[in-house]
Amino acid sequence: MKKITITILLLILLIVSGCGGNVKANLPNQYVGTEGLTIKYWDNMPPKEVYEDQEIILGYEVKNKGATSLNETDIYGTITIKHNEPYLEPKEKIQQKFYLHGKSLDYPIGESLFVEGAAYKIQRLIGQDQTFFATITSSLCYPYKTTLTETICVDTDFQNSEYQPICKNQKMYNYKSGQGAPIAITKMEVAMLPQSIKETDLGTFNVINEIAFGNTNPTTEIIKGNNFAIRPQIKLTIENKQKGFPLIDTQSITNLLKTFGGQACENEETQGLNQVYVKAKLGNYELKCLPELLHLGKNKELTCTLKPEDITYINQNYLIPLTVEIYYNYQQTFKKAIQINRLPEVVRTDPYQLP
Repeated sequence: MKKITITILLLILLIVSGCGGNVKANLPNQYVGTEGLTIKYWDNMPPKEVYEDQEIILGYEVKNKGATSLNETDIYGTITIKHNEPYLEPKEKIQQKFYLHGKSLDYPIGESLFVEGAAYKIQRLIGQDQTFFATITSSLCYPYKTTLTETICVDTDFQNSEYQPICKNQKMYNYKSGQGAPIAITKMEVAMLPQSIKETDLGTFNVINEIAFGNTNPTTEIIKGNNFAIRPQIKLTIENKQKGFPLIDTQSITNLLKTFGGQACENEETQGLNQVYVKAKLGNYELKCLPELLHLGKNKELTCTLKPEDITYINQNYLIPLTVEIYYNYQQTFKKAIQINRLPEVVRTDPYQLP
């Protein structure tokens, strides 16, 4: 009896531990992928073929498939339905503001919005045309952010004199899966630049002991005996992975994501087409990134370097977190083609319209 009880208990423990392992393995990673917001038109809204004098209604699903949430007062997306067709007459202004959560523990696949609206009246065809092919374009514009977090090695031992270093500089990082946004960092190169310093200048450099050794109180004491310091430099390759384009408000980039909110999408006169703003931190230190505004249509590479006043002066290697954030608005269009057919039984009263 005791053996049976023990066996049952062991089986229960195995099942519980197995379930726990599965839950942990299935936790979502929102910072993967190269999509932001998408539009999917509903079937038959509108249908592929319509007739004169008919009214049609658009139905579509807007889905946030990326890692950035649009869920604050100033952080929202806009959708605008456009067309340049002579036979489509909108019955109302077709523009809508919306809020959607990105991927997270609460929204593992992102949040969706189902919209039924955008009514059109089909006008009569002119002349002898029996059919006309029209295109309805839905344009999304939304603020978004690409975030990359990585742990890098600050390698101060460029002469390889340390017997057992804590870490070594990996130098090259490749990212093929994206960061949960349409603008992606695809490659990162890390260099450690020796910086010559004079003995009289040692007091001007910070020793970041609080990061390297876990101290809570920063110190400015300099480890003497060497006449150089290490200045980390990060080179990033940034690419647009979708068919839309990024844009920013070039007149006001200091408020970051709130500046790149829904209002920036509506202000077409101040948009920087195909440009993004990059911000990077190494531990607690802001890096200087150049160019400050990266024009993806002209260049895909950008360099971020530790500022002179924050140059590291430690005589051993150590690990440190790196965070890169890219801010932008993203605009992308999604098209729906429809065929307009003539009603054969309609008698034309307009002399300029042939039956």
